Amino acid sequence: MYTFDFVQRDMLNARFLDVTLDGALFEDVNMDEVTLRDINLRRAQIEDADLSGSVLRNVSLNDVVIEDADITGLVINGHRIDELIAARQQS
Repeated sequence: MYTFDFVQRDMLNARFLDVTLDGALFEDVNMDEVTLRDINLRRAQIEDADLSGSVLRNVSLNDVVIEDADITGLVINGHRIDELIAARQQS
């Protein structure tokens, strides 16, 4: 097993095809406008991330836990989740 460290590298328009990154660490990474397709993120931990304006399409969210998140404007299958939670809290 090889270990590669990429520190302060610009990898604009890089392509990773048929790659295994089990146990990889991405820290202080700018992935603005990235496309992730046919990707396995099972048991992934995503912390201090900005997903503003992102689209998740045809994804499995089974057993996903979202904690301490700003869900303003979050839409799932056409339903504004922040509004549903606010309405439930008022009733």
